[in-house]
Amino acid sequence: MVKTRDELKLALDSLLLQVQGLLRQSGDSDEFWPMFASLADPILDSAGPDDFDWASSQITHILEANKLTPPEA
Repeated sequence: MVKTRDELKLALDSLLLQVQGLLRQSGDSDEFWPMFASLADPILDSAGPDDFDWASSQITHILEANKLTPPEA
């Protein structure tokens, strides 16, 4: 189901608040990235075509704010 931008913003705010806990909870980056993806992917999946790029850039900002770089695919 496509979410409104306001609903996406709430989900992104929640993700931002959870990142530091995920970092503490995970032993290393191999554990962190799947946990992060399990929270970030549903946000992207629920973004409509008009909001997908915006939501993706917000997730990138969350990672940058926490000095995290996704692993190369």
